[in-house]
Amino acid sequence: MTEIRRLRTLYPNLGKEKRHVLLAPWCAAQGIALPSVSTIGRIISRAPDKMRLVPQRLDARGRPKPVRCARKARKPQDLKAAPLTLWAVDTIERIRDGVRRYVLTAIDPVSATAFAVALPSQHARHSAQVAQALVQGLAADTSRKRLFLSDNGSEFKGAFDQTLARLGLTHYWTYPKRPKMNAHAERFGRTVQEQFIDWHEELLFTDLALFNPKLAD
Repeated sequence: MTEIRRLRTLYPNLGKEKRHVLLAPWCAAQGIALPSVSTIGRIISRAPDKMRLVPQRLDARGRPKPVRCARKARKPQDLKAAPLTLWAVDTIERIRDGVRRYVLTAIDPVSATAFAVALPSQHARHSAQVAQALVQGLAADTSRKRLFLSDNGSEFKGAFDQTLARLGLTHYWTYPKRPKMNAHAERFGRTVQEQFIDWHEELLFTDLALFNPKLAD
């Protein structure tokens, strides 16, 4: 275990397969049996710190500070929700002449109720305002637990995540590079683009106040 940890320190967060290869010469020199890949994996998982090293960066005074990796609640595989309780959200980005525009989409996979709205920027406070307005519009039934499902975009962090927590809502995240975990939002976003944005892109870049009412219609 000591040699496994030493290799982990020498090669930060090295996987069990590569560590198995590097461990072979040391085991041969010591005259001991080489643990299997699965055994090495179990040794790592049973360690209190999982033998992981957290990268460090320097603050303004040159002092190292750890990068805190917050745990995120991931979408359960067996997640089932009643109508109008789970909202899958996503963002459409359009770029023209260096200018970026964003359209936030939200859909309830159960009832297929959906809407979209163009935002002034990708800042999370705008996404938070939309989420809060949505919840307030459904406030007639407060007994149901509301859930939001999003990817890991910056517009769903910070103020958005904090607003959901303040309202007592659950925020599930998809795993990175796993768009199928939010397939309903992906498909709805594609529909919005093909049926509306592609035909009103000029308005999206010139007049959001006029774009959004047309989109709502």
